[in-house]
Amino acid sequence: MSLFGGLSTYRRVRCRIRVQAAGGWSLWSAVSSDMYTLPVCGDGVRHGTEQCDDAGTTGGDGCSSGCSVEAGYACSTTPSGVDACNNGCGNGTVEAGELCDYGNAESRDGCDGSCRIIARDDEEC
Repeated sequence: MSLFGGLSTYRRVRCRIRVQAAGGWSLWSAVSSDMYTLPVCGDGVRHGTEQCDDAGTTGGDGCSSGCSVEAGYACSTTPSGVDACNNGCGNGTVEAGELCDYGNAESRDGCDGSCRIIARDDEEC
């Protein structure tokens, strides 16, 4: 979908116009007030009413095809600006894809920061 000048998405645009009449071109108009576009889910930029935008439109990864956070997931914006979603590892509840979850990111308690069980040398498994 192309909205204006080949751009598919943009947040803020300011426009100026000039018209051609019988005597030639008019001077440029004053800059218009700000115009905004609707958010586009899947473009990798969270804006408008989007709860997340992971640059994809496939659900099941934490960010739904409608850019809302899926149940059991939490999403945050990465340094690159795209949202990353995880299933809540570290929230104290063992959820899908987790083998353990003690409510922290420490590895000294037998559960690593990715909610996988780790064996320690001084423990029997």
